[in-house]
Amino acid sequence: MNSSNEPDLILLKERYDNALKDLSEFNNSGKTYKEMTLPEFKEQVGLFWLRSDIWKQALENGVYSKEKLDEDFKQFKMHAKRLLL
Repeated sequence: MNSSNEPDLILLKERYDNALKDLSEFNNSGKTYKEMTLPEFKEQVGLFWLRSDIWKQALENGVYSKEKLDEDFKQFKMHAKRLLL
């Protein structure tokens, strides 16, 4: 890591870890769109895009290994399925 952008990468890693934790909690809840109010659904769709952007930034910046990010991506796919089922 370059020391000039190290604080940015540390912040990105923290954002990624928090997003993945929240995503895991949502996925473990088993909730689908049918059980959400419209505002809850809109919030989850917004969070899906926000978390996806964080994942993409983590990939582009090498915050974690490609293998870990590929494995974590399964959580993102599960989130998308919950919003569609």
